[in-house]
Amino acid sequence: PAIAGRPEYPDEALDQDFDSDFYAQYLLLQKISESNFNPALCLRNAVNASAARAILRTQALFLEHCRRARMHTRDRESAPQELARCLMLAYPDHLAVRKDQGTLICRLSADRRGELAKESVCRKARVLIAADIREIKTPTQGIKAILSLAAEINPDWLREHFPENWRSESCQAWNSVSSEVESTVRMWCLGVLMEENKNPAGDAQAASDLLAEMIIKRELPILSWDAAVTEWIGRVAWVARQFPDAGLPAFTDAERPAVVKKLCAGEYRYERIKNKPVLPLMQELLTANQKKFVAGMAPEMIALPSGRKMKLIYDPVKQPRGRARIQDLYGLAASPRVAGNKVAVLIEVLAPNNRAVQITDDLARFWQVHYPPLKKTLSRRYPRHEWR
Repeated sequence: PAIAGRPEYPDEALDQDFDSDFYAQYLLLQKISESNFNPALCLRNAVNASAARAILRTQALFLEHCRRARMHTRDRESAPQELARCLMLAYPDHLAVRKDQGTLICRLSADRRGELAKESVCRKARVLIAADIREIKTPTQGIKAILSLAAEINPDWLREHFPENWRSESCQAWNSVSSEVESTVRMWCLGVLMEENKNPAGDAQAASDLLAEMIIKRELPILSWDAAVTEWIGRVAWVARQFPDAGLPAFTDAERPAVVKKLCAGEYRYERIKNKPVLPLMQELLTANQKKFVAGMAPEMIALPSGRKMKLIYDPVKQPRGRARIQDLYGLAASPRVAGNKVAVLIEVLAPNNRAVQITDDLARFWQVHYPPLKKTLSRRYPRHEWR
C-alpha cells in the first residue's frame, strides 16, 4: 500500500461534510506529489513514495483514456459521494452501521461485529462501506474484524439501489432494567441491522399479557396482594368447601395467573401494577348472589355482647377462628355458629394481656368448667377488670 500507519491528512480532508478515507488519501497523495515526493513529508505521513508514484502513473493512464473517449475528467464537488456510491455497489456485503457514537464498533451482516480502524476519517459516519475487512487475532477478544478504507454512505442510496433488500420487524420484549414491556422496531438492509427503536409498548393487549407473564415467571411481588386478599380467598374457599354446589371458585394457585392477567389489563409497566388494588378484582370474580351467599355463610365479623366485633379468620380446611377477651364474651352463652348454623367458631379466649388462656368451640362448657378456676387466678392478677 502507498499509505500505512496513521498519516496527517490535510485539513481539507477532515473538514468535509462527507467522510471518506479514499478522498482523504487522494488529497494526501496530491500534497505529496506537489512536494515532489519530499522524503521528510513522506516519512511523516507514512507514505511509500514508490507506491505513490505508481498510483499516480496509473491515474494518469486512466485519465488519458477518459479524455480520448471525450469523458469528463475534472473533479466535481460531489466526487467523494459518487465514489462512495460506486464502492457501495461494488461491495454491498461490506455494509457497516455504527453501533453508537461512543465506540468504533460496527454492525455487519449476519449479526457479525467489526471495529472501524482508528486511523479512519469516518469516525463520525453512522453508515459506511469498508472496502477492506481483515481479521486479526487479539490476546483478549480472540478474532476481531477491522474495517478500513471506509466511506460514508447515504442510507437513501440503499433504498434507491437495493429496495428489495430491506425488511423490518416489530416485537415486544421485557426490559429487566426498567421492569416494563417495550415495543422494539428493527430495520435491516442487506442483512445489516440499520435501526433499532424502542418505545412504550404499542400493542396494548400483547403488552399486558407479557407483563402478566413476567410478573408470574419472575415472582415479582404485588404489594396489594396483602392479608385482606388472603383472608378473602380463605373465606370464599371455605364456603366453597362447605357448599360444593354453590359454584364458587376454589381460588387455588391455578387461579392466580388469571387474576394477575386481569390486574395487568391495559398496563405495560410493573411499577403501575405492584400497588394496584387486588381485592376488588378478586371480588369481581363472584356474582352479586355469590357475594351475598359468602357474606351470609361466612361473615367477616360477629357482634359481641360488649358492643365490640370479633373478626373471623377462615381457612379452607380448618375451623373458622376468632379472638376475644373474656370481658367481651360476657353474655355470650354459646359459641357462635356460621355456615347456616352448621359450624361452630373456634374462639381464642384472651386474658386482659391479650394472651390466650383457652381455645374452644364450646363456649357453654368453657363457662361451666374452665372459667371458674381461671377467674380466681386472673382476678387476682388483674383486679381492676370486671369479673363476673
